[in-house]
Amino acid sequence: MSPTKWVGRGKDQLCHEIWQEVRSAVKQENPEAYLVGENWADASSYLQGDQWDGTMNYLGCSRPLRSWMGETDRFLCSGWGHSPEPTTCYTGFELAQALQSQLASIPAQMWYQQFNLLDSHDTPRLHNNTDIFEWDVYSGCVILMYLLPGMPNIYYGDEIGLAGPYGSVEASRYPMQWNKATWDERFLSLYAWLGTLRKEYADLLSTGSWKIVYTDEETFCFARYNGKQALLEYSIEQ
Repeated sequence: MSPTKWVGRGKDQLCHEIWQEVRSAVKQENPEAYLVGENWADASSYLQGDQWDGTMNYLGCSRPLRSWMGETDRFLCSGWGHSPEPTTCYTGFELAQALQSQLASIPAQMWYQQFNLLDSHDTPRLHNNTDIFEWDVYSGCVILMYLLPGMPNIYYGDEIGLAGPYGSVEASRYPMQWNKATWDERFLSLYAWLGTLRKEYADLLSTGSWKIVYTDEETFCFARYNGKQALLEYSIEQ
């Protein structure tokens, strides 16, 4: 959604002015408060240091990674993108361009506050798109979500490979499954390992630099580093 749809009517759009005032009031009460907004498209005008701290990062995480998997972008779909058709996968070059353009559009201080995600209450679970799902490519997307500047966010159930229908907003919100016999251990092990990695390299991943090391038609290689350590991740389309 675009925030401008919800603040003001017609020509009288006051969204930026209101968020500037909201930020000022909230930070006076608690300077450590975190303000995150929802915007499926380009939220850079809200991320200049005077409004939001972060956005639900569809543009710079969810949408490009889903395109890397071969899913049609939701903005090119009918029905709000809840039943995306398979399409030609992003190349490594296209993935790099999408990630770089979003990061370049906001101040560097804001990189580390973005709310990175794959799935949400409005987005079908990527792992349940059986038309395109491949474990090796999917796990690479999850790893990259954890390594991108910002904070990785797990939509409940993704950590266990929650099964369920596909094709509507309600299907994005089906209940958590608490019967452990139904859990997919591949997912649980992956997310547990990444949680440990985030703790082990907390300083590096909180403020470290980033670089796209290599791309080609089928490969994307990404690094996080500082003066002492580096983490390197690569994903190859099958």
